[in-house]
Amino acid sequence: MLGHLHKTCRDTSKPYTKSEVFRFAVPDEKVPWNVQWDEYKPAEYNSDKIKGKEWADPEAVKGLKFNQIDGKLNRKSHTGDYKLDESGAPLNPEGRTGLRGRGVLGRWGPNHATDPLISRLNNGKLQYIAIERSDTGQWALPGGMIDAGEEPLKAAKREFTEEALDSVPADEM
Repeated sequence: MLGHLHKTCRDTSKPYTKSEVFRFAVPDEKVPWNVQWDEYKPAEYNSDKIKGKEWADPEAVKGLKFNQIDGKLNRKSHTGDYKLDESGAPLNPEGRTGLRGRGVLGRWGPNHATDPLISRLNNGKLQYIAIERSDTGQWALPGGMIDAGEEPLKAAKREFTEEALDSVPADEM
């Protein structure tokens, strides 16, 4: 574990993103996977919106190669090897979250993303580029998922272009 407890992904006060599914409450002392907790029986949620999508993994994990390169997909985690549960599905390396499954994420295991931070000092003030998310209305860094076989820097440029520049082709910048 990285030495901290994840809080946002254990929030039981509202349903999981874009669903009506609530998380199983996980007290801080029960977050680590090495703590025995036989009563832990979280709901499983895999959004219907990712089923059958070309960019998403199948529902079954059988045949997927975790902790390694799997075809064009990088299933390695930047935090090191992650463990699998009894069904062969990856466990969150940060510990229990109160939910099983992929949720709205396309991949089992790591879902690599890029969020480029473009900043400058202007008259002594730090400024950076942010976008207003259309799904939540929150301000965020422009970014998104790294496609299978795509280099992270190329993905960062593509996502920045799509989100902050309204898809202006890179050669026109």
